Amino acid sequence: KYCEFVTSHLSLLSTCGSPTLGLALINYMAERRPDLLVAERVSSAQSRLRLEAGEYSQSLRQRPGAITLPAIESVETDEAADDVLSIVDSAYRADDLVDRDLLAKFAFQLSVAPKLKQSTRHRAAEIALVIASNTGDVQLAEACFSATKIDSSSNIIGESSQRIGLIYHTMFGDREVAYQLASILAQHAEQKDVSTQRYHDFCRAGYAFRFCGSFSEVVYAFERGFTTAQLLNLPRLAQYPAWQLAAVYTDAGMIPEAQQWNEKLLALFKSDDDGVSSNFIPAHFCRVAIATGDAAQAKRYWDDYSRTLPRSPVAVALAYWTALDIGVRLFDKSWVPESELLDVAWERYQSTCSRAPSDLFTCVLARALARLSRVDEACALIDGYITTRRREALPLSIELRQCQESLRAQSMSAKPKS
Repeated sequence: KYCEFVTSHLSLLSTCGSPTLGLALINYMAERRPDLLVAERVSSAQSRLRLEAGEYSQSLRQRPGAITLPAIESVETDEAADDVLSIVDSAYRADDLVDRDLLAKFAFQLSVAPKLKQSTRHRAAEIALVIASNTGDVQLAEACFSATKIDSSSNIIGESSQRIGLIYHTMFGDREVAYQLASILAQHAEQKDVSTQRYHDFCRAGYAFRFCGSFSEVVYAFERGFTTAQLLNLPRLAQYPAWQLAAVYTDAGMIPEAQQWNEKLLALFKSDDDGVSSNFIPAHFCRVAIATGDAAQAKRYWDDYSRTLPRSPVAVALAYWTALDIGVRLFDKSWVPESELLDVAWERYQSTCSRAPSDLFTCVLARALARLSRVDEACALIDGYITTRRREALPLSIELRQCQESLRAQSMSAKPKS
């Protein structure tokens, strides 16, 4: 009867908010009925639970060969849609070969499928918007948000609609609306029981606050997200808020706090076996090494990041990789930036600097221009970024402030005295 109960409540287990508990129940069932593990619906439930736990590669490995997406018209039920959305979400995060633009378009198509329930369509829209935010597909993001017919100004809006509105407005829309939605979701999350949804709401709010809130609001939301992941005993999920906290404290020049979160992040990373979905961690430590002037560590972490970068990285990841590449090269005092490299870097910078945090890219690109004695151009680059392109609401990173001051001094000293 226990096995019958578990198998008849798999959909509920998949979204129970505690993946560890859900997987434990299925494993307990498997000890009594190993034959049930081969059932497709059991395998699907395990895959969804591993996705909820942040174990993206294991979620994909649960069903080998599952990256092949079905024809949209063949996805006729909400159960089938949820199953394939788990594949899309995991593949976006952990597969190093998959076409992420294709994944986003597929999720978008499910978000407008009239035969599916609103909850399923909203899940598809969330996934499509997250991918579009990182690929820079503004048209897809706007189409996805428009298709959900969400009135963000309405006082009556469901939580799933709030989440969709938050993702869209944070990256593409009205930052004041993003702030309102982030504040609401964070307040509601405080009232929720410990669950993965509570974790995601805090983390989504924290990221939005980077663009539309204050430093204290960013720290509050990510600390609550981190604590929630810890309470759920989900170290893979704890990595993301730990990284964000380490990054914002590093940007602020708050060294003791940054070191504290760097240590927590490194401890979480040591037991990680999912290189692709966790590659933001070596990227972060490369950035820290650049900031602290440790050339050897910067090169080592840059190599680690490069090895785990997908074959076709999303625009934001490729831009960050390029920024780190230039930052590492600048340690060599004899390096003269090649025009071809700067052209590529400029194109990647232009495509992402008004959406993603880009203080580091602005700083290293300006330093590369200064290396070529193009100091005035470097100053203009920083000024233009700050006045017209930068979307983040937090203060400039300490590296960019110092870079700006240094280049201004160089520019002034190079001008003839009257």
